[in-house]
Amino acid sequence: MKKYKFKGSETTNDLYDLEDKGIIEFNIYSDTYVEYLDAKIVYLGEDNAFYSQEKFDELTECQKNKVRARLDLDWAECNFGEDYNFELNKARDIERSYDEVRA
Repeated sequence: MKKYKFKGSETTNDLYDLEDKGIIEFNIYSDTYVEYLDAKIVYLGEDNAFYSQEKFDELTECQKNKVRARLDLDWAECNFGEDYNFELNKARDIERSYDEVRA
């Protein structure tokens, strides 16, 4: 399969066409889908983008997943489960780090 560079402006029909041509694998569990979400996050009509490419690249993987989840709830549910709470898990990580400092 060829490596495809997403623009962020692709429609779902564009993605299915690329899959039919054998250029990408389009399913919610694939790395290609994450690349698509990342391009969409940075693009989103450019003026309305969540992040610039540089700022998005600076985020941790956990932070990127949180942004991806806000953009695509189905992706988040498929990859983390419907009961996964990003805020709650972030709070637990912060609490654990405070506990380590206090100890």
